[in-house]
Amino acid sequence: MLTYYEKEIRAWQSKLVEELRPAENSPVAATATAEEARPDDGPAAEDGQPKVADPYNHSKSEVTLAHLPCLIEFLDKYIVEKLAYLNSPACEKVGFSDIWHLFKPGDFVISADGKQAYRVVKLSSPSHKGTDRWAVYKGSREEASASKRDDIAIHCVYIHFDGTQLGPVLETFRIKKYDGEKAVTALEVYPLRFHVQKDLEVRTAKAKHDAAGLGDAVASSVARLRESLIRRGQLFVEVTAVKHMYYAGLTVDTRDEVESQVMIDFEEAFAGDKNREQGWRPNITRVVGTPLDEPVEEGSKSCEAGCCWGEEIHDDSYVESKRHQDFINSMMAELEDSPLKLPSAAIFPRNLEDIKVEENALKEDELLIMSYRVFGFVLRDRTWAQLDLTYLTEIASGGGNVDAGEDGAEDDAEEDKSAFGRLVLPGGHKGMVLSLVSQHFRNKRSQKGKDEQVDIVRGKGKGLIILLHGAPGVGKTTTAEGVAEKFKKPLFQITCGDLGANAKDVEAALQTNFALANRWDCILLLDEADVFLAERRRNDFSRNGLVAVFLRVLEYYAGILFLTTNRIGDFDEAFASRIHMSLHYPQLDELSTTRVFRLNLGMIRARYKSQERKLKIDEDEIIHMVGEFWRKQDKARWNGRQIRNACQTALALAEFDAQPEGSKYDLMVRSDAKVHLKVGHLVTVSNAYLEFMEYLKAVHGADAETYAKESGVRAL
Repeated sequence: MLTYYEKEIRAWQSKLVEELRPAENSPVAATATAEEARPDDGPAAEDGQPKVADPYNHSKSEVTLAHLPCLIEFLDKYIVEKLAYLNSPACEKVGFSDIWHLFKPGDFVISADGKQAYRVVKLSSPSHKGTDRWAVYKGSREEASASKRDDIAIHCVYIHFDGTQLGPVLETFRIKKYDGEKAVTALEVYPLRFHVQKDLEVRTAKAKHDAAGLGDAVASSVARLRESLIRRGQLFVEVTAVKHMYYAGLTVDTRDEVESQVMIDFEEAFAGDKNREQGWRPNITRVVGTPLDEPVEEGSKSCEAGCCWGEEIHDDSYVESKRHQDFINSMMAELEDSPLKLPSAAIFPRNLEDIKVEENALKEDELLIMSYRVFGFVLRDRTWAQLDLTYLTEIASGGGNVDAGEDGAEDDAEEDKSAFGRLVLPGGHKGMVLSLVSQHFRNKRSQKGKDEQVDIVRGKGKGLIILLHGAPGVGKTTTAEGVAEKFKKPLFQITCGDLGANAKDVEAALQTNFALANRWDCILLLDEADVFLAERRRNDFSRNGLVAVFLRVLEYYAGILFLTTNRIGDFDEAFASRIHMSLHYPQLDELSTTRVFRLNLGMIRARYKSQERKLKIDEDEIIHMVGEFWRKQDKARWNGRQIRNACQTALALAEFDAQPEGSKYDLMVRSDAKVHLKVGHLVTVSNAYLEFMEYLKAVHGADAETYAKESGVRAL
């Protein structure tokens, strides 16, 4: 109470000094009786009647004026000094009785793990109670102790989004009573200025016992922390709309490692049954008008402990309510500037459209306490997850220059540094794919909001289905991945195993995945789609059901779908009319093989250069050896994936040879070691590959391509 009213007490004394100063020299006042100077009487008016009572019931007698200096001395000695210490950079520990001074409504605090920032809205501390002398008759000591609340409740808010509204989420932290002092950073939450205690600049100033330098270091560190939290808050607001991002880090809830493109979509995340059951949706609450009072203890106000035996204890819990109300009033006072202005998002929910109005734009104090947790769909794992904003980054540009509004001309591979630009494909494939995809996006953009039909049946024929077929490892899957990167679209990759085994499950899974892909404007890839593309047979009802379901769902899909298969021989004829373009990917010829080798060697060279490590590659000798291998081994030629693996394996052999004797098995990377990738390393790898291919030939009785033709899977 004294802390809350300190300014009023000092102002009261100053006012009394001014009002009663003439009376100090009056002979009447010097001889006044006790009855004439009752403490409860105010100064009399000229007509002898007392003045109008003070609305705060402040006494204005000389006795009061005589006592106030004693009270102010007590404030200066025991409270002001303590507050000065608690607010100083030197403060590191705090006693339980001083926690009330450490937090006040409106303060910014941060969780112990440094993840979430909050704003304090109210503090509820336990009342001063000693041991009840009648407790032994009322029940056991354990029951009496359990019924007594002795913790401090810190009511805080942070701002979250529930898919519809952006607003405050209340969270209460309880600090149990403890003896002695405790490190402030050991509390569940603490003021922002304590979170920078570990900064090198702050620790250096502490070690030097430089008070001025310490204050400057803390202020500088807090400013940097605030800027970081504000930037994170701006990112949070940005991703409240559907946003395509890249995530590299641990998930918030399950602590799984994720390194994948993600789709941030709050509304869709909360719509899932599983996520609803787990309580993902934040509880947005209006702080204005919401009671935050703790249960009131009943019983005598007298303390029964030895500290103040039999004395009446003043209940000053109303001060906590007044501090809370003062904070709310200060937030609401901002509304007086404009009739269109809404209360702060820290105390009142608002729609996303509202923050676009200039009067209601989010302030730094609101951005600072935005949630660090967002909800996204991990495209690589095809699962929903709670993600940490810290690990979210923008999607890196692939270096291409084609977007949904440009013609799909085939780019020069030397100029286009995107994955699609560096992809080695048969002539004409790139141009056809880019033309079809760019035209689809143009049509979709021009038809937005219009009810145009491309088929006599409403809703059919709006999608783009492209089939990529050919031998393994020749760029089918990479084509779809490269197109997604080039057009800056999410790649939604699914496999037959993700969809289920019976027709009912497959239909539900297809509709769900197709709906998400269409909502997010994804490039959808159904890799190794053999199960759904396979020809129907008279006696296989299960397979026939899957194919029929896939055919029907495919007819109404309005997005882009890439299908890949290396078993075109099992193709059902019903798919022929539903596929807009079918592209064959033959085995790599000699020129394509050498181009893929040069591409992989170039990537290795670039990686070492970025790491500032020494590397020498005998590229000409390696390419010459690759050409001879292709001409001689016509039944065991490399595909693109095998070339990549061969280059990585040869590099591992070269790395091992580069390590000095005695440290070849050390796990530390020696940056000073000069790696020399020789043709001999690749010969070692190719010999092992040939042995494996000879073994497969002995098992099947034919080489891989001949076996595929004899099995009716694909032509040579």
